[in-house]
Amino acid sequence: MSRVELPSHNVVSLEPLKLEFKRRIQEGKGVFSPLELYLHPEWQRLFDPQNTIYVTAAASSGGYRAYIDTWAEGGSSFWKPDGHKQHTIIGMNTHLIHHMVKESAIPSELSNKSFVIPHEIGTQIPSPYGTLMGRNEADLMIHWMMRLGGVSKKVAEKYYSTMMQDHGNTREIIGNPTILKAEKLPYYIDIIRTFLQTVRESDDKMEPVSAVILGLDWKHSLGSQLEAAVAYILNIPIYEMALDENHPRSKEFIESFLLKRIQNSIHLPRTNSAGNSLFNVIKRDPEYIESQIGTLVSNITSQV
Repeated sequence: MSRVELPSHNVVSLEPLKLEFKRRIQEGKGVFSPLELYLHPEWQRLFDPQNTIYVTAAASSGGYRAYIDTWAEGGSSFWKPDGHKQHTIIGMNTHLIHHMVKESAIPSELSNKSFVIPHEIGTQIPSPYGTLMGRNEADLMIHWMMRLGGVSKKVAEKYYSTMMQDHGNTREIIGNPTILKAEKLPYYIDIIRTFLQTVRESDDKMEPVSAVILGLDWKHSLGSQLEAAVAYILNIPIYEMALDENHPRSKEFIESFLLKRIQNSIHLPRTNSAGNSLFNVIKRDPEYIESQIGTLVSNITSQV
């Protein structure tokens, strides 16, 4: 299979939306709702589903979070997670996934497409706001469900209305920082089931993204696992990044990004290819995906 280098300019920039967000803040309008952001005209210009690849990767619960998990074993209160450390982790993970994307060789069927890195929705945003949609991860997932599936305006409005009116408790629990993320899993699943049920009840055509790439430490990120599960259920092609150990800078990469200490604690697939690119994007078959998240997929689809 022929492969092509990914030009960095193919990574979608959300800068126009961030500039508008700053104007909204000045005008006292606050953050975007998931529906507002999904239907925003600027998204229509930036985001062509048939020519867009979604890169899911660890944000706050994977990747560099392993440093906190490692040092916390010694009982150090300094490494206890807090808002500042979470912000730092997200920033480090975002920087790394950008680097990985820019240094990836991709299959030819994905060439000339744009790449969306969802972390961008929360970078360069004033700290009190968290992301373009605020700090509640329920709102982030509601938005990305619609974006991954490429649903119509009618379906998006119906889904959002249903979540706000009939599943308010789900949003409240997910947005509660005192509740452990593992305990929130049934509520995350509720967001996905409601989305799939809304889609099933509509005859409107969907325009899902052309592919999903599993990036940095996705296996230790609940959000990434859930997004991978949705992609699998919607029959969106799934790929995964793998570090080519034959590349002359593979060891330098591990060292320069401070990964040596945590490389055994994060999911970073390796390959032994020709060494032409630091990372290779590899298509994964259904059997592989099922071996990784089959139980999660079953839990989601059991009542849909």
